Amino acid sequence: MAKTFLKKLVRRCLRQELQKVIKQTDCDLIVDIGCGNGEIWSGLLDKRIIKIFGVDDSARITSLTNGTNVYDHLFMADASQLPFPNNHFDISVISLLLHAVDRTKRGLILKEARRVTRPGGFIFIFDFAFPATQNLIGKLFKCFFECEERLIGEVNPNHYQNYLDFLRDDGLAKFLKSKNYYKKSCFFKNFDVIIIQV
Repeated sequence: MAKTFLKKLVRRCLRQELQKVIKQTDCDLIVDIGCGNGEIWSGLLDKRIIKIFGVDDSARITSLTNGTNVYDHLFMADASQLPFPNNHFDISVISLLLHAVDRTKRGLILKEARRVTRPGGFIFIFDFAFPATQNLIGKLFKCFFECEERLIGEVNPNHYQNYLDFLRDDGLAKFLKSKNYYKKSCFFKNFDVIIIQV
């Protein structure tokens, strides 16, 4: 029960930040890279003038997502080899994916997101943050999220190892070489929102 409530709060935080970017952009096409079940889009877009493409490499998840009618188009593909032409999307969204993959793949996914995003468009990233300081509430939430990642690691050891590497790399710090980005901490400094203008 508490776990579901906490996930809803995190999703709400993610949606609020994503909605700000969508409102500031003359946006027609969005790609959700590593889309999972598509729950971040539920109730986010009032008018369906924006087309959303979902990409995930799990047949089970994409079949579940396909039934929700969240996406206009859905593709089963690896996030590091997107099946789209260059400069195709206004916004590329990568939420809670990069901590789950190894360093090499992390770089490839970001490179692909750049490739498929049009010049002047945006890459929106939402993932774990590893701040030097946090208040007590933030630390308690951080403990919960670390336990959750450890539990996932019992089923998928690579996932947990990638999470630990992500932590050691200070999240996405080593990949943000361009100065053309905005970074904001949210949810008691447990998550970073990073927006890169292409």
